[in-house]
Amino acid sequence: MKTSLTEQIQAVIIATQDCKKFLTSYHYSVLKDMYFDWWEETQKFYNNLPLPEGMEKNNCCFEAVIRYPIREIINTEMEDLPKKFTFGY
Repeated sequence: MKTSLTEQIQAVIIATQDCKKFLTSYHYSVLKDMYFDWWEETQKFYNNLPLPEGMEKNNCCFEAVIRYPIREIINTEMEDLPKKFTFGY
């Protein structure tokens, strides 16, 4: 499934990737937990978000969110997102 990238989809991607960064840093650096399952914990976070149209709560969509190249879209004007980018899984 492929859809135009919207502001709402971008927000979910950024929030999920930031959650992964936070959880990984916290568990590795603060708790010294080298066996932390960031995938499972980040997926729990993602599955609790209200998802916009074009996204689903399944493994394929979650993996696409985690792997989305956010650096390419972070400085794009909101109105240009759907014109220049897509999101698919």
